[in-house]
Amino acid sequence: MTLTEPYPEAAHTGPVTVSYGRRIRLDQEAAFEAWLREVAAALSENPGYLGATILRPPPASLSRDFVTILRFASFADLRAWETSSHRAELLARSRRMDEVAIDERHEEGMEFWFTPTGLAAPPRWKMVLLLGVTISVLSQIAFHVIDPLLPEVPPMVLQVLSVFVQVSLITYFIMPRLIRALRSWLLPPGSLAGR
Repeated sequence: MTLTEPYPEAAHTGPVTVSYGRRIRLDQEAAFEAWLREVAAALSENPGYLGATILRPPPASLSRDFVTILRFASFADLRAWETSSHRAELLARSRRMDEVAIDERHEEGMEFWFTPTGLAAPPRWKMVLLLGVTISVLSQIAFHVIDPLLPEVPPMVLQVLSVFVQVSLITYFIMPRLIRALRSWLLPPGSLAGR
């Protein structure tokens, strides 16, 4: 979805994720990092903001492509941020840093893990396989770590706690790193050309 496309408001009922892909000019990387800190501070005051992930180019890479992934509790929360004057001001100040115009996409659910900005989605069987293995391994680890630490906690509470810990780890730490590490396997041949 581009910055000018209308939102299908009725389709958004749960958490929403938006990603912004941009290539930063060579002489603007430090300024862009400072700008990202300003955006993080502004977002932290925005109701419904759930968190962010910044995908930076690998060290010693020639790439200057950054992807910012923002999560909001609802479409209304995202819309409030995207129509705010504060965001408009921040975006206006960042335009001089871009070598390539911003590529923006909105996703519901977990699809955003697997479809980096500007690339085709991997086959669904690969998404299922990676998520299935990740969740299986993590649930076994959680069972052997969390259960012994909290022996007096009722099983139902322990299960809910375990699920929240696993989902948080998968969303914020595990999947972004797995996707980066396995992207040549996940993505269709040829989709990484020039990346």
